[in-house]
Amino acid sequence: MAPGVPLSPRRNALTVVSLLLVTAIASVAGYLYVLFPVASAVEGPAAVPAPGQLLIRDRLVHLDGLMAPREDADCRVAGQVLQCALISQSHLIELTAGKTVRCDVKRYGDDERSWGRCHVKDPDPALFERGEDDLNRVLVRTGWAVADRQHFADYINDGQIARTERLGLWQGTVGERRVSTSILAGIPTVKDGDTIELMEVDIRLRGVDAPDIAQTCTLNGLPYACGIRSRASLVDLLAGLSIVCHVGQFEGDDRVWGRCGEDNGTRRDFANDSVTLNEAVVLTGWGFALADKDVTYTAAEAKARTEKRGMWAGQFVRPADWRKGAR
Repeated sequence: MAPGVPLSPRRNALTVVSLLLVTAIASVAGYLYVLFPVASAVEGPAAVPAPGQLLIRDRLVHLDGLMAPREDADCRVAGQVLQCALISQSHLIELTAGKTVRCDVKRYGDDERSWGRCHVKDPDPALFERGEDDLNRVLVRTGWAVADRQHFADYINDGQIARTERLGLWQGTVGERRVSTSILAGIPTVKDGDTIELMEVDIRLRGVDAPDIAQTCTLNGLPYACGIRSRASLVDLLAGLSIVCHVGQFEGDDRVWGRCGEDNGTRRDFANDSVTLNEAVVLTGWGFALADKDVTYTAAEAKARTEKRGMWAGQFVRPADWRKGAR
């Protein structure tokens, strides 16, 4: 056709129809992509960088069908405070520690995040009921995540069960943590497995040594974040308690050391027949007995070791050696 010669009405109509057809196909394709998102799978040991998230073979997977607490959020119920994000993250670490995890991953529409329904191979029967291996479901059922209908509604009933039984985030009385010397002084923050912060003062638990936040341990030949798990265990021990700490310092040491326990109501002493917080940390296996001339928890450590609690279930480097570079 010579330059400048207009298209015939017939050809012009065909061009318009073609453009409309291409647009329609593109729209249908986009709609189908939303309805049937691209799927893939990833499998291997899992790290837990945040609540509701797994890192498997350098791929970040958001657990689908649920909402986990935000990292910066404390949960408040009836005026009480709980570091729920930390406990949710810790629970996820516990469920996946030493295990191989497979996630069926999808991406939805323009959302660039990877969403996964994840399953644990050879799950611990003490943590997964009735032979269940669905990690997402267990997290919702235990109450440390909330079922979300955004992509599907498979976990709604599990969420209702957790809410009815007042589990996890749904519990009625949750952690207000207070520390006292002569008076009730405020709500502390748990810094790591053997340290609390109260009114900008760090209090180290006497006779206890727990892993630093960055420390990793091994279970079934796979690494897991035992430092985070240790901190979460201390948060769990303090949940719902008013406590008393008897504190002091040593010559040449600017740190504050304390023996802490449940308040007996006087805001000055421990409840009768109660185990001190220091000993409880060692009994859980998420802390070790530290040499001290006035207090010793070697019997508690022996019990945790015999019963393979906490870190004793796997392999670890003692925190003091970890700080010196041992791995």
